[in-house]
Amino acid sequence: MHPNKRHEVKSNFRNVQQALADGIVETTAKERRRFWAAWTLWLANTFPTIDPLCLSQSTAVQIELLAAFGTHVQYGGFSKQKSQVCTKTVQVALGAVTKKFELDGQQNPLVNPQGGYTQKIKQLLSGFQKFDPPPRRKLAVPISVPIWLLEQGLKSQDPRYQAVGDLVIIAFFFLLRPGEYTYSPPTDRKQTIPFRFCDIYLWEGNQMLNPNLSEQELIRRCSGATLQITNQKSGRKAERVSHQALPKHHPAALTCPIRALIRRIKHVQQYSHDTTLQLGTYFDNKGTKRILRPRTITNALRVAVKTLNLAAINIRASQVSSHSLRAGGATAMHINGVPDVTIQKMGRWSSDTFLIYIRDQLFHFANAVLSKMSNTFDMFTVDIPVQPLSDTS
Repeated sequence: MHPNKRHEVKSNFRNVQQALADGIVETTAKERRRFWAAWTLWLANTFPTIDPLCLSQSTAVQIELLAAFGTHVQYGGFSKQKSQVCTKTVQVALGAVTKKFELDGQQNPLVNPQGGYTQKIKQLLSGFQKFDPPPRRKLAVPISVPIWLLEQGLKSQDPRYQAVGDLVIIAFFFLLRPGEYTYSPPTDRKQTIPFRFCDIYLWEGNQMLNPNLSEQELIRRCSGATLQITNQKSGRKAERVSHQALPKHHPAALTCPIRALIRRIKHVQQYSHDTTLQLGTYFDNKGTKRILRPRTITNALRVAVKTLNLAAINIRASQVSSHSLRAGGATAMHINGVPDVTIQKMGRWSSDTFLIYIRDQLFHFANAVLSKMSNTFDMFTVDIPVQPLSDTS
């Protein structure tokens, strides 16, 4: 082979490997590596003569081995606490191992021709699910939480508190995922790319405003804002979400997320002309660039929950995280009569999965339902005999 051709072929193979790496997010890659290492270790300790890729084993033997490994994971063999894990963890473990098989060019032994689990694995997982503990999902927070944090930020001279206050308001009203407004290291391969300051568009009617205008001028003239994301969790690119600004005479004008966006823009412009900085960037009193991480938002929300004594309405600090703002915004929209299709569009959900966020507010929706169900009404059951089929030929 000609040297130039050899170089081209090597380059193609390197590009294939890079594309494969880019095809999954970093957390998924780490997960697969961890479970593959666990599978390799388990085989070495249990069946030391069997190759981890099971190249010399029949499909039936591969299924038996994977089922045994799944049981090992289920009963704490992979857990640091050595305690039973949920069925979802077993599914992830088996998926990580079989994905390695597939990348090596083998068939996935756990999948039938229709694309579902084989009967043995299906029954195994079904048996595990019967003993799964109920899920402990994070709760939505009411609007009082981001408002309290915003007030603390507005009263503070600490740029960090100011950034937290603005960002929780923005996240609540724009239904943002934590990864869309908090810091993500560039080395992490994630599908969701955080918003940057260049992704914020301010409007006066249908005319775009220059973000370099003074803060007072922007607040006076801005009638709305749009956030455009480069890429999001669902893989869709250039998704947009917009809000109209609250008029200055509105009772909630000070908590308007458009004002919060303007404050963030003007704060960063004091120290940098780089519009590609992530939305979670701020500068401390010494002018040093800082970033907000999801843990910072979670800690702030928990302080607010405790201070506002929300345990009285069964919202405890331990049940709240940075995801609670997105959940809270969706819940607020639903309770106040915003159509589900609008919520889905604003939150950029590809399905109705956002409805899980409002599950804990069913008592609110049940208001007056019992009274309506108690009303008497006439019923009539249509009783028509079914005519037997007859041969008319």
